[in-house]
Parts: sequence; structure tokens; C-alpha cells
Amino acid sequence: MLIIDLETLFGKSKTRILSLLFNERELHTREIIRRVGTGHGAVQRQLSILTESNILLKRDGVQVYYQANTRSPVYPELLSIFKQKN
Repeated sequence: MLIIDLETLFGKSKTRILSLLFNERELHTREIIRRVGTGHGAVQRQLSILTESNILLKRDGVQVYYQANTRSPVYPELLSIFKQKN
């Protein structure tokens, strides 16, 4: 069995963001920052990259919300990597 260190592969902030958003329906920016536990700038930068890459969807309103983009071509693969097994 091959064990992959996801933080080495994706980076700490990105790994935590993807893990959150592939296990939650939708979260607002402040909640993501709080739960990721790294700096605000690092989280904002990764959210921007993931949104521009079409991996996440962003919904603007009073608060900004993010969720996994189920229509992304890489969604099934990322889901299999980041979905927590219960």
C-alpha cells in the first residue's frame, strides 16, 4: 500500500482547504480561515488559485462562500483523495 503525504504533494493550506470543502457542502471565508489554522493571506491565496483552476466555486454575497465544484473534470479524483471515510 502506497502512503502519500498530501501536505507534501499539495502544500499545507491547500490540503486543509480541499479536505474541508470536499467534506462540507459550503463554507464562508472566515470559517475556512479559522478551521485551516494558517495565515489569512495563505488561505486567501489558495482559495483564489483553486477558484481560478475551477476546482472550487465562489459565491459572493454578504459573506463569500466556497464549495467544491462538482462539474470540474478532476472532481471525482479529488473527492476520492479528500473525502473522509466514516
